[in-house]
Amino acid sequence: MPAKARRRRNRLSEHVRIQILTEAGYRCVPTCRTLFVLDLHHIDQISDGGGNEPSNLIALCPTCHRMFHARAIPVEAIRTYKGMLTALNHAFDADAVDMLLFVDQHGEAVQLSGDGLLRFARLISTGLVAMTITFRGAMFGAPAAQYQVTLTPNGKALVDAWLHGDRHALEQSLTRPR
Repeated sequence: MPAKARRRRNRLSEHVRIQILTEAGYRCVPTCRTLFVLDLHHIDQISDGGGNEPSNLIALCPTCHRMFHARAIPVEAIRTYKGMLTALNHAFDADAVDMLLFVDQHGEAVQLSGDGLLRFARLISTGLVAMTITFRGAMFGAPAAQYQVTLTPNGKALVDAWLHGDRHALEQSLTRPR
């Protein structure tokens, strides 16, 4: 069997580097959360015909990058993470992604002030987060409202699919009716 022809790796432009790092929020995959020390990884390797297009690049910390090359992280998980980054960056900013992960990690309902609730407005309007209001006592003669947010089933499915790199579950969570 002939040896695989080696393709020459061209240096990434600074524009592409910044685009990919910004897309990832200067973070590794969601289960890692390493900040700032990141490699740019080719999803389809140069030796397999992959190129330096942003669609073929993802930011990984050095540990996750080594784990990928050691086959501990499957390419399908990397493709799913890239798809999630692309989808979420077009739909939400990094703050919204952090809020989804925060609510998921908190487990139960997250208590918020009215100002805090406003930060969740886009996630509530998309049906990924649900809000409940309770009234407790009075403040300055008016009922004092307390707000809670929780992930909806679609929000939970989206976060779970993203965290586990499950493309099939991701597609289902994005197409499931609200």
